Amino acid sequence: MLNNYNLKDTYIFSFTIYLILYFTNQHYSLEDMILIGFTDQLKYLKIVDAATNSINIEVSEQQGYRFLIPYIIGKISNLLKIQNNFILFSIIMILLNALIIHTFNKIILYINVKKNISLIIISALIFNAYMFRPAIINPILINDWLFTYGLLLITSYIIKKKDGYFYFGLVLCAITRQTSQVLNLVFVLVILYNLIFKKKIKVDIYFFGIIINISIFICLSVISSIFTGGFNKEMYIDHIFGIFYFNYDLLDLLIFILHFLNAYFFEIILLFFLLTNFEFYKKFMKFEVILIAILGLSIWIQPFLAGPSVDYGNISRLTILSLPVILIVFLFIFKELEVKSSYTIIIILLLAMTSLHHHYTYFLNFFFDYKNFHFVIINLVLNFIILTILIKNNCELKVVK
Repeated sequence: MLNNYNLKDTYIFSFTIYLILYFTNQHYSLEDMILIGFTDQLKYLKIVDAATNSINIEVSEQQGYRFLIPYIIGKISNLLKIQNNFILFSIIMILLNALIIHTFNKIILYINVKKNISLIIISALIFNAYMFRPAIINPILINDWLFTYGLLLITSYIIKKKDGYFYFGLVLCAITRQTSQVLNLVFVLVILYNLIFKKKIKVDIYFFGIIINISIFICLSVISSIFTGGFNKEMYIDHIFGIFYFNYDLLDLLIFILHFLNAYFFEIILLFFLLTNFEFYKKFMKFEVILIAILGLSIWIQPFLAGPSVDYGNISRLTILSLPVILIVFLFIFKELEVKSSYTIIIILLLAMTSLHHHYTYFLNFFFDYKNFHFVIINLVLNFIILTILIKNNCELKVVK
């Protein structure tokens, strides 16, 4: 009996549960999206209109910098005479989701992860309430998921050492979000590590990466001034130092942190499991794994620095951009973890239930008035059950051995 699935098996599993996710998702109108906190799409649609109708528009610096993809989609829509741009965005977003899942599965196959833990981690990616559900609801925010795909390609470079992955991934990150500039810190760390410890790392690619990243940022900032009316340094200062303004109270800060934790309960469970079994799993923590972890965690820097007064409820959506990268770290660490089939099925079902977000799904609303605090409690309790199952599975494996 083989210990690992082939790519066809993981594809079938992945896209089956994605379909389950899709058909249990809410589908809102543009007006209803605003009521649940989605407002950025209005600014991107202005850019689409500028591309299709050649009109002058003005949007904030934050969205104006990210004009390229919506502008290109607007031009495609105009060329093909598509009347409903939302449908076009939806089709592109679904294809992009499939591409992210495809790349994630390819990495699983390359790492050679054990069967059942690979299914659990795939489920953790697809069933995370903040990963693909918001994408299905609001495909106009396509830049965010293109950024995620770019991060996955950079991760693929670290694993497979193919330069094309790095450069293409970096360009995608740089044209879709200003957050890409944080990657320069990661690249500098690699260069310094190689210099100080005399390693034989190919650092020229990271040096060129910094140049490319900064160059794209400057070019897009200059071009986007057409939409924004000029470079707004105050916006960048607020988004980098907002947490130090202390214009929020303790309750705001606690809610801010809780929003983040709610998106990452399962990964916190995996971290706890790792720390309690560190002596065994530390052998898997090679340089590449640590670098991938730093890459994923670096994306959290800006949302946290912005603080509650700037990001508030957006902290979950902004930090989830690097979820696939964080999960790849756990794939490396737990790639030889055996999980009993019965436990695997239960964990996957529990993860599916944790995806039932109060805004993004409708299922539980059939039974009662499903609110945000219900979702938090259900998410916490179900992940605690998952932790107990993993501990029980580990104890049983030790007895067998």
